[in-house]
Order: sequence, then C-alpha cells, then structure tokens
Amino acid sequence: MNENDFVLDILKLPAALKQVGYPYAVVQSVGGDVRWYVRTGNCRLFDVLDVTVSLILRHDDLMPQHPLIRLFIYLMKSTNLVVRIFSGEYRIKPNESFADELNSFLYKFLEITETDFRFKKQLLNLSRITTRNTESMQNYIDALFNRFSRLLVVRIDFHYRETLCDGLTLERVIDDRESFLRAAKRQYLSLEGLCWKLEYGKDRTFHYHMLFFFNGADVRQDVTLGRQLGELWLSITKGEGTYFNCNADKLKYLQCYLGQINYFDHEKRVALLQANYLTKTDENIIAVQLDGKCRIYGRMELPARTSAAGRPRCHSNVL
Repeated sequence: MNENDFVLDILKLPAALKQVGYPYAVVQSVGGDVRWYVRTGNCRLFDVLDVTVSLILRHDDLMPQHPLIRLFIYLMKSTNLVVRIFSGEYRIKPNESFADELNSFLYKFLEITETDFRFKKQLLNLSRITTRNTESMQNYIDALFNRFSRLLVVRIDFHYRETLCDGLTLERVIDDRESFLRAAKRQYLSLEGLCWKLEYGKDRTFHYHMLFFFNGADVRQDVTLGRQLGELWLSITKGEGTYFNCNADKLKYLQCYLGQINYFDHEKRVALLQANYLTKTDENIIAVQLDGKCRIYGRMELPARTSAAGRPRCHSNVL
C-alpha cells in the first residue's frame, strides 16, 4: 500500500462531501448484518482514515505543507477518532456512535474549507507561487539569451521503475537529483542553464521534469544529448530509474521549443513559453510533504559574463 496515494485522496474529499451532502457515512442493516454505507465516491474514506491515524501515531512532528492536509490532520487530532480508528472498532462492528462522530468531523472539515477566510487565503498563496515562479523563469530564459546568441534546448522527464514506486522515499529522490545535477555539470561544459521541477503522480509517484540549456555555438545534436543525459540518470540511480527523451519525439509538439533556438527566432522563443509548465503548482507534491518542506522547483545559477565585447543586438524583433 502506498500511503501517499491515500493522502492524495484528502484533496478530493471536500468536493465529494459537498456533492453527496450530510450524512456522509451511515450504518445500515442488511439481512441481519450491520454494514457501512459510505457516500464519498472514489475517495476511499476508511483507507484515508486508517492511513491518517497511522501517520499521526508514527510522527509526533508532522508538518503537512498543503493547507488541506494540514487542516484534516489538525481536526482529527482534536477528536476521539484517532483512538477509535486505531482500535479498529468501526471495522469490527459498525455503530451509530462512531458514525455520528465521523460525520460531525467531516462536516466541520467541509465547513472550514468552504467558509474560513484564513484557510482560503492559504490556498490562494499556492497559486501565487506559480505566478512568481513563472515570472522568474521567463526572466531566467531571457537572461540566458542575452548571454548566448543560440541555445540548444533539451527536455528530459526522469522517473523510476514501477516496481520501485511503492517504496520510493522523498529523501531518495532528492539525493538522486543532487547527484545527477552535480555529475551533469561536470560532464557537460557547454551546459549553461537548467530548470527542474519535482512532481508526484499516482502512476509514476515521484518524478522530475528537467529543461537543459546548452550553448548552441558549441553543441548541435540535441537528441543525442538527451539520450546521454538519460543514460547518466540510469547510472546515478543504479538502473532503478527510467527516462523519456522528449527531443526524440519533437513531432508531437504543435509549437516545438526543443532543439536549436536563435536569439532572433521569435516563433521558437514564443513556443518556449510552453516551458512554463515547470512553474505550475503541483498540489500532489505539496500534499505528500508531511515532514517538512522541500524544494519542488529549482534552476542552475546564471553563468557570469566573461566579456561585454561584441556587436550590440537590436531588440526590435525580440520578445
């Protein structure tokens, strides 16, 4: 069982509760048997409750980064549900007492998400992160073009073998990224810039999207570079990683921003704006950060200017 997947179900819970209305879980007698009837759609409520209680009991210092996860855990700690869920009483014999307390907890959870100003402000701050990062990334790309007349752009998606995903930890993923980036900077002297983003999905769990910017005056073969970077990732992860070389499949892009881009190539530089997907807030990766905050977006430092010599560029045809 991947606990992170059940944590992500909490993100779906407010919409599910709002759709079905109160009460959310009821006890029914069917043919002499007492059973639960849970009305939360594809949100696996009881599994979510079990995992949440397990996390609370194992970690005294939980620091969830997503406001919704933080609220859910905080409210549960203030009830008797932690003890009752841990005892397993609701699984053994459904009862009205547990149902009443559970419904009351869920009602309060939904009410706060719908009406609390401070909570709504916390959610709004997530979208503001996207705005700040998007502006920062665009300035970064413009600064690279101001230093180099041509850039060779390579995009690689890095992930792990599916058989590894359930046991994959955030610490392992961060260590692999840092080792990979150090090795790439040493191996590729023409690598002048890069941006990376960490995401989490139920299919691939932890994975990275990375965009590499090489000095276009020094290198040409973007597909080959993409393959070499992918092989480097396999080496760093000792064969437990996988990768997708986006430059080897450029035809799928209606506006392709991969490969060689000239400073004055307006069309390709506009297409490069698609790379802003790297700065879009991924709520999943924020949600699974339960023990503190980690970086989910980063970039390489801009190279220092070595000379101001050369013919000044005319900016009339540039973004």
